Amino acid sequence: MSRLRLDEKEKLDFLALSREEGFPCELTDEVMALLDKNIASNSFLLFGEYRGDDLAAIGALSIFFVFPCPDSPCGLIGHISGVYTHPKYRHQGLSASIVDQLIAAGREAGCDYVCLDSTADELYRKAGFIHAPENETRMWLPLHTRPEPHLNHQCKP
Repeated sequence: MSRLRLDEKEKLDFLALSREEGFPCELTDEVMALLDKNIASNSFLLFGEYRGDDLAAIGALSIFFVFPCPDSPCGLIGHISGVYTHPKYRHQGLSASIVDQLIAAGREAGCDYVCLDSTADELYRKAGFIHAPENETRMWLPLHTRPEPHLNHQCKP
């Protein structure tokens, strides 16, 4: 497992895997330039798993600021925007490994919680995610050890 910085080889691999998944928008040069910019600023993190020369699985975490509140006292939230494993590499634990890396990256970045929108419940439940009460596809995982995250929580500077 490694964090991807999208060098030229990784860019081509990412494009190929995104097309395989049926990514809904065209990955133009302009879109790839935006990805490069956000990867460089650490607000968009990609993790990938290679099998030989093949990018077998990939996952993305966006980190953004919201107004601090009891559920997010530091105002930093991680959002998993996708985890995908190529069909020929499925059932090997790659998606679970990537989800673990995305959670760890959110924790390291100082996020109060990580959320996502998905119907792949089992994968995310195993990682500790719970459904948000108001939305059947929204899941979240508090990144605090205390049951009430707003109590005695230290924010990263």
